[in-house]
Amino acid sequence: MAVERWTDEMLDRLASQTQGNADQQSVLSEQIKGLVRVANIQQDIMGKLSLDMRGLQLEVRRLIERMDRVDGGPS
Repeated sequence: MAVERWTDEMLDRLASQTQGNADQQSVLSEQIKGLVRVANIQQDIMGKLSLDMRGLQLEVRRLIERMDRVDGGPS
């Protein structure tokens, strides 16, 4: 089994690549945090829309019941 000896050039390249990876990891971490914030905002919006839709459905039912009473019931 051959043992590869590390040269200064190889160590410098490894250090450079390691730093590049750390920099990329930092950028990706910030991007993930941004995506999580966007997902949370969208989830809040969807929850509010769902409540609004339930309220509208209830209002439509009330209007239909009122119209039925005015018209004398369903035909």
